[in-house]
Amino acid sequence: MENLGILYFSSTGNSLYIAKKIQEKLGGKILFIPEYDGNGGEFGKIIIVTPIYSYGMPLPVFDLLPRLNGSIEITVIQNYGGMVGGADYPRSASFT
Repeated sequence: MENLGILYFSSTGNSLYIAKKIQEKLGGKILFIPEYDGNGGEFGKIIIVTPIYSYGMPLPVFDLLPRLNGSIEITVIQNYGGMVGGADYPRSASFT
């Protein structure tokens, strides 16, 4: 997939592993969210890969979402080892 940004956050390596698997299939550029200060404007599509921490998104991911250009297609992939809790709240809240 041309012009794809794969933005990830990971402290254990699980989300990075998923991001690399996505890159193998679709191509694109992998970027670590805490080191990314853009708005996504350089990409035609963005995939965000993030773990779920304590029933929510990690703060760096949560802070990234409002910065992103709203005209870009964004897909969020969340991974977890237990309960999802309310981690998908920002997604569902944006459609109300």
